[in-house]
Formats: sequence, C-alpha cells, structure tokens
Amino acid sequence: MSTWAVRVLVFIAALSEVGIATASVLAVLGAAGLAIGLALQGTLQNIAAGMMLLMLRPFRVGDVIEGSGAAAGIVREVGLFTTRIERGDGNAVFVPNSQIWSNPVINYSSGGTQRIEVEVGLAQRKDVDAAIGELKKLVADEPRVLSGATLAPIVTVADYPDDGGATLRIAAWVRSPDASLTSGDLHEHAQAALEQAGCPVAA
Repeated sequence: MSTWAVRVLVFIAALSEVGIATASVLAVLGAAGLAIGLALQGTLQNIAAGMMLLMLRPFRVGDVIEGSGAAAGIVREVGLFTTRIERGDGNAVFVPNSQIWSNPVINYSSGGTQRIEVEVGLAQRKDVDAAIGELKKLVADEPRVLSGATLAPIVTVADYPDDGGATLRIAAWVRSPDASLTSGDLHEHAQAALEQAGCPVAA
C-alpha cells in the first residue's frame, strides 16, 4: 500500500513539473476515494461485526436466536458478511452481520432450550388435513411446549409413503430437562388424539 502511495505522489509531482495543474487531479482522486469509502462502508461494517460474532460468540451454530427483523430462527452458519438463519417455516434467510451485532439478540439455547421432533404415521392420506388440525390443538394444550413467534411449534407432513398413508411431524421447542419425557408423551397422546378424531394411525 505504501509503495502505491509513493508512486501516486511521484506521478502528481511529475505532472506539476510539466505544467499540469495538480489541484484538479487531487480533487478527482479525493472524490474517487470518498466514493469508494462510502460504497464499502456497509461491507466493512459487516466484516467487522462478523469478526466480533466469531470471536465473542454470543451464539453458536444450532442455537435458536431472536433479533430484529428477519433475525429469528436456528443459526446455521456465521459467515464474515452474513449469518444464515433457518426460520420456523424451513426457509433460510441471510442477515447482515451488522444488523445482528447492533441490535439486541435473545439466545434461547443458552437458557436450556431444546428442539424435539415427533413423527406419527397416518393409515389414510385423505385424513391429513384433519389430523394436522388435531395435532395443532394437542401441541397448543401441552404446557411443556414453548410458544412465541420464534419458538412456535410446527406440524407438517414429513413423508407420503407408498402404502397410501402419510407421516406427520411435530417440531416443538421445550426446556432441555423436559425433552425426553415430552417427546414420548406427545407421541403417545398424538396417536390417541388421532384415533379419537377418526383418523386411524398406521400400524
């Protein structure tokens, strides 16, 4: 960098010796430098924020965080420019590091939160919509399942097997000490609720 600075100064001095006004050259160079600096301002902020996130580690890959805007979900990657977050609907969002660093962030995982997944097989594919509705009611009434915009439980179709049935998946966040018991209870209660609602489960 210093070598190029010397070369530029020598070039400007040479222009002055041959009678070319160097004031205009300096003005152009100054304007160009200012424009480049402004253009890179956001990028440099993201790099600086990314380095701070990687060094101080307020959260790690796999943690569930909630920040401003779209910065809410499971952290999948902390890069130098952006942080990749998986939202509750499964979509990925790339959030600029400067946005995360300059705003408050809640790290739910640091408080002992864990994600559980429970799968239930349906005997008949036609019962999918009704079964999802029943499972949503079941999860909403389970006190050990956490709620909120970021931690809201999700009931989706995981698979459509060749036997004509369907596999439903409950994804929910619970406190770590409750994880194993809640997972088993949800599976048992889900099967009972579906049978009672007239949605036979797969054998």
